[in-house]
Amino acid sequence: MAEGLWRMSYCALFVDYENIAISLAQTRQTVVPPSQIARVLRENAEKYGTLKLARAFADWDRFSGAARAFAAEQIEPRFVLQGKNSADMELSLQVQEVLSEENDSIDTYILAAGDRDYMAIVNRLKREGKYVVVWGISSRASTVLKAAADEFVPIEELLKADNHTVLPAEESLDEFSPSQGRGADTVSYTTPVLATLILKADMILHTRAWNWVAFKTLCEELADDTTFGQTPAERAWWVNLAVSEGILKTEKRPHARNPEAEVTACYLNREHPLAAAGLELVPRIIQVLREQLASKPWVAYGLLDRTLAADPNITHSAVDRRFWINTLIHMGAIITEKKENPNYPDRPVTGCRLNFEHPLVRRFRYGPSNPEEWIDYHLILCVEHFTVNKDVPWMSMGQLRRVLEERYGGDRMRAAIERAIQSGIIIVNHYPNRSCPERPTAGCHLNPEHPAVISFRSTMGLLIRVLAEQLRYRPWAPLANLEKAMSFHREFGETEEERRAWLALLMEQDIILVDKRPDPQDPEYPTIACRLSFADRIVQLALRVHGYAQTEELAAEPPAAADEFPENHLSECEEQNVKEV
Repeated sequence: MAEGLWRMSYCALFVDYENIAISLAQTRQTVVPPSQIARVLRENAEKYGTLKLARAFADWDRFSGAARAFAAEQIEPRFVLQGKNSADMELSLQVQEVLSEENDSIDTYILAAGDRDYMAIVNRLKREGKYVVVWGISSRASTVLKAAADEFVPIEELLKADNHTVLPAEESLDEFSPSQGRGADTVSYTTPVLATLILKADMILHTRAWNWVAFKTLCEELADDTTFGQTPAERAWWVNLAVSEGILKTEKRPHARNPEAEVTACYLNREHPLAAAGLELVPRIIQVLREQLASKPWVAYGLLDRTLAADPNITHSAVDRRFWINTLIHMGAIITEKKENPNYPDRPVTGCRLNFEHPLVRRFRYGPSNPEEWIDYHLILCVEHFTVNKDVPWMSMGQLRRVLEERYGGDRMRAAIERAIQSGIIIVNHYPNRSCPERPTAGCHLNPEHPAVISFRSTMGLLIRVLAEQLRYRPWAPLANLEKAMSFHREFGETEEERRAWLALLMEQDIILVDKRPDPQDPEYPTIACRLSFADRIVQLALRVHGYAQTEELAAEPPAAADEFPENHLSECEEQNVKEV
């Protein structure tokens, strides 16, 4: 129709901002501030007639300053909860409400979106005789949606036609770096993706105890997050961008299985401003939120930010703090939802809580957070169990190596012992060997002042006492009941996997005994039950220290005499020599 005819009619604009912003970032063609997107959408909508209604939908906490930018352009920002299709459903419901109004005089409906999910509302609008315009990212918009609309216009063309310059992503990264500050109208969508990549890379290296990760492996690990695109080429583009920005450093290394070939090894540059800020702020954000959630079900976003601002050890700006909080929200480590504000009922607050199952939250938590640290705890338990039950001051290095090698293999055993010696968890000395006087025995004992030893002893004692409470009136306790009781103690971890790892440690040393017992309510189906080995001196000490009454089982087996060293503890001098450690 002619432009003059359109200006005599009314139009409505509905914007799925999350879809537009994320699609623009993933196409990697432009970095556009939200103020420009809002202005371009409004100006082009007015070409179809008088703009009677304009609304934008998003989880605005993910896009700092975007809500203000849209409000400034007279486009009402509507908040939707985080989650897939949340904006789609809310936008469709709003369109249907406008259609149901008796005085509906809107002739043209403009949908700035590209999802196939909007097909139903487009068809409904057309049945009502409305003219439907769809604006979307050409490479991301649904083909079916394009065909169903009366008119489809790529948003890239609208932005290119704008008088304001759109910067290429590669040229604008430094300008939008969090360490240099960002204004409300200059938010980069590239930087949050790089921030996510930093945290992902750090998590991979930490979890697997690696110093570097192969380029190909890193790209494969990013496949579970659509932030980095849908294809291997898109993920590789982001990794290459991190390399070009100095966030990742690379070098060629021989292939482990094919020495003639080479792999590109990627190292995380922890001195890069963006990486340094994230690796300092993220653990503190998670720690503060975890502490606040100990006494309440959720924490207001503003309270979390103010608590971080009051921390004298945090010197970063408010922009940096909020940037990394929003990054954690984007990654799903922090879950947000709107909560009622008792002071201002018409202005709900954003409530935050931790997703305790998220790998990043588990990365920065109490207790061991990767498989190698569990080996360290197993090493501590081996030395503790041997010296306490044998009533001896040290354990031979040869015996410690044999126990760990049987469980974890030679390489991991040697790495664990080396870590324990270097960090001071165990102290190695030479002791006289009665079987081979000319060769002293290399032995070790725990450093009682080391934080890991103190933490382990405290948690192990707590677990013994928790199970003892379960056994106060019965000889066996259902394992499920013990796991439930453990869930009330933060020391055992925040996930079921961590609590079961603690149980496995003590079961392996027969401190906790497990058996199938008849279920009183259903005798045909036995239940897995557990009990303490009261003859174990570790159990006896843990209960005696905290004033538990002595039982017949506690005195069932007398402790070993101080001079009863095991034979293999004083033999095999060559294998136990400290030079082999």
